[in-house]
Amino acid sequence: MEKYSGMLALVSDSAQHGKMKLGVISGLNPAGTLVSVSFGDLSLSSFPSDQVLIMKDKNALYGQLLSSSKELEMQDFKLLLSVNMLQEKTGLSAQLQAMELLKSSPSAAQFATVSLSVQLGLSSQITSSGGLSAERGGR
Repeated sequence: MEKYSGMLALVSDSAQHGKMKLGVISGLNPAGTLVSVSFGDLSLSSFPSDQVLIMKDKNALYGQLLSSSKELEMQDFKLLLSVNMLQEKTGLSAQLQAMELLKSSPSAAQFATVSLSVQLGLSSQITSSGGLSAERGGR
């Protein structure tokens, strides 16, 4: 779980009608179901791990781009190709640029990111009492 600390993440900002907000993962609870995210304004918020989005692996994204190019809008395709080229560069600056691009396009962000809960192999289920429970996926 420590490998995710310091990773860039996108979350939906409910105060701004679902607009994406860029932050840094600062911690996870032991089960991986709750994530602390720090933002540029020095605020710290906690989110369920299924609401925290991280970038897909560059090879996975490239493969998806090739196989789904006909279904994507041209603007999204160009943006996603730029994101994928930035992933090829080393360093945090390129990753930050890529996430900023994704922040501007919800449809591209949905294509190029995966929720942290999926990455961790967690599957969320609503319990009969209405609460949220998480179970480890079969890995």
